[in-house]
Amino acid sequence: MTGRTKTSINLSWKNNATESDQIVLEQSIDGGTTFTTCATLQADATSYNATNLLVDQTYHFRLITQKAGLDASTPSEILKTATEGEPQIPHQSHTPSPAVNEVSRFYTSVDFSWENETGPWAGDVSYSLFFGADAASLTEVSNNLTTTSFTFEGEMEMNKTYYGWSEDDVYNFISSYGFNDKSVATQMYSQMLSEPANYCKYVLGYVGFMELKAAAMQKQGNSFNLKEFHKYILDMGPVQFDILFENLPE
Repeated sequence: MTGRTKTSINLSWKNNATESDQIVLEQSIDGGTTFTTCATLQADATSYNATNLLVDQTYHFRLITQKAGLDASTPSEILKTATEGEPQIPHQSHTPSPAVNEVSRFYTSVDFSWENETGPWAGDVSYSLFFGADAASLTEVSNNLTTTSFTFEGEMEMNKTYYGWSEDDVYNFISSYGFNDKSVATQMYSQMLSEPANYCKYVLGYVGFMELKAAAMQKQGNSFNLKEFHKYILDMGPVQFDILFENLPE
């Protein structure tokens, strides 16, 4: 695009198919879903001024070359542009991502994006982003954004992960077991925020081995030997707990 007004858009392109019979310029006003012929041009054309267009309208343009006896070419890349409009308030933003009721793919951040067709005639456009768990009570987390994307990062709980524990709560808990290094609590807290499911596998593994030990003690009675129990597990190798339970020796 080399220029535009409220009712026209001046287009130009590099012509790589001068051997064709003609070039068909197509336009779309429904986001590029359906196209109609805007103009049929000479084979050596490299520009066209599309006129009688709608004010403040987004258009998609593409080119197709044609030659007698042959199929039409694959459409060119699509150009998205718009006519100018009267000075007015900005358009409402739409098509947010994540969409309504969609879940973020990260635990502690959300990549937001949205679309807005406000043209330059509205002046400088900026955005404010509000965030919260209740649509009726949102908090502004950023303002004066000049792009249609923003990454929000914060201490976001996942289904009230850790029952609302703070870093101090983690430190108080591990210090009762003799871990008095504050940096250890900081590291654990950060890891659990970024990967809340990480510690579950250790807890479930612990529970599984304790239940396996109880089953072995009940089955073997007074002959139970802790060393032989550990050796049995190591000899079985990386198998599911079901197999360990099924093959417990007498």
